[in-house]
Amino acid sequence: ISTSCERCGLPNENERCFFCEENSLEFDRNISLYVYEGLVKDLIQSIKFKNDIYKVRIVNHLTKGIVLDSIFNDFIDVVIPVPSSLISLLNRGFDLVKLVFKPIAKFNRKPFLRLISKKPFSKQQKKLSKEDRINFIKNSFYVKRNLDLSGKVVLLCDDVFTTGNTLNACAILLKKFNPKKIYSLTFARVI
Repeated sequence: ISTSCERCGLPNENERCFFCEENSLEFDRNISLYVYEGLVKDLIQSIKFKNDIYKVRIVNHLTKGIVLDSIFNDFIDVVIPVPSSLISLLNRGFDLVKLVFKPIAKFNRKPFLRLISKKPFSKQQKKLSKEDRINFIKNSFYVKRNLDLSGKVVLLCDDVFTTGNTLNACAILLKKFNPKKIYSLTFARVI
């Protein structure tokens, strides 16, 4: 995404970002590689909803050679994926975030640590109000094990940035371990 907000990554041409003004972000900066529309949207939906796992190779090709320290202009210490729900893993048979971002972490010689897990769901989020959905998502994650992140720069990664609520919930959990900064990297951003 060429011209975008320095904080949330939303494409814009103004100095002010309406998204950041209306939302409290728990992470320091998000970068989204693509806008979630057209071929990118079709690609992600095909992988997630039609189980076209072979198309992950296209995503890997589109993300090949990304130098994390350069795009964030900071030294990244650890890459932490946003987890999929157990239901999604069972239905799909694969973890898209892992398949996309583990190769990026490996290329950059960064540890890829699956520290966060997602609790099983019983409600459908689409039936919840915006405020209830935010609270529901905040309580949907937990840390599997403690890790000293003191003074470290953490990179959260997820496939699509929609509302930022999932990244916020994960960032809140990680802040308990005193990282220096928390960045997020998403393959695509809904605008």
